[in-house]
Amino acid sequence: MSVFSSTVALLPVPRLVHGVVALASLMALPSAWADLLGDQTGPTETRFGLGLGFMANTKPYAKFGNDTGALPILAVENNWLSIAGPRADLKLYAVNGLSLRLRAAYGVSDGYKATDAVVLRGMAERKSSGWLGVAALWRTDVATFSAEWLRASSQSKGQTLRLSVERDFPVTSAFSLTPRVGVVRYDKKYVDYYYGVRREEATFNRSAYAGSAVTQAELGLRMTYDIVPKAQSVFLDVSVTSLGKGIKNSPLVDRSSTSSVKLGYLYRF
Repeated sequence: MSVFSSTVALLPVPRLVHGVVALASLMALPSAWADLLGDQTGPTETRFGLGLGFMANTKPYAKFGNDTGALPILAVENNWLSIAGPRADLKLYAVNGLSLRLRAAYGVSDGYKATDAVVLRGMAERKSSGWLGVAALWRTDVATFSAEWLRASSQSKGQTLRLSVERDFPVTSAFSLTPRVGVVRYDKKYVDYYYGVRREEATFNRSAYAGSAVTQAELGLRMTYDIVPKAQSVFLDVSVTSLGKGIKNSPLVDRSSTSSVKLGYLYRF
């Protein structure tokens, strides 16, 4: 059994945070939500999940520090709709483990304010955006494969393409491990908007920079323990993302990778 690899909006603890996690983590692996609540076979059956967790993640920007926060969890899953925090799927087609969906999401972790870090002083605010696109999920006996294409509806007007795979390894009847690997592509518009430096923003210590498209690799591991089978679970999710050159080369960035840790409890009904 799997739990969340996507996350939902944060309550800021101890300081105001930009959002949940990097976009790659926010909308990754839609399979986890369906696994979490169980595959739906009845046309009217709906399952819900409520929980609470804690998240800590790094952002690429220099001296930005870690985002930390309490994590309220809400999920809804049935035969035609999947809602996972800032992401909603309309299921168009499902047969033999294959599901095709229309997807709407909100990139709450994107962007920054000039006051968030020293390196960002004098930069214009970069805002979060809504995303629209399509997604596909294919469950097999070997693994679960997923793909999605999304386009920002405002702000960057960028696009992203993600391919990922995960597999559950039951250790005991109550405990399981779920490793995952993924590749995500961000286009030039997205990278330039969030990591570029405009001419009017350039300083002696921060040169102008035009971002370029990047391809990034992601690795993650989710550990799940069922307190009550199919009803109550606790989970730990850790992940790391290797940043592409178009982001690493930005004068706003001082690292080559980012990481995320999520710990939580989920009650399903």
